[in-house]
Amino acid sequence: MKTSFFVGTELPVPSDYYKSTILLVFMMLEGWILINLSFLLLEYFSIYHFIPIIYKIDDSNTN
Repeated sequence: MKTSFFVGTELPVPSDYYKSTILLVFMMLEGWILINLSFLLLEYFSIYHFIPIIYKIDDSNTN
């Protein structure tokens, strides 16, 4: 699929290609953000709510 605006200039149609690449990049970013948020929530709920004694912050000595 090529379109010619003037004589001798042929440019590829940017609709399909750029739409697919932008969608792919957006899906990759969205998946990365969702994976990071799920891991953060998992770490938060598992560490600080189910085993809070091990990871207790010791602020007795403030040097």
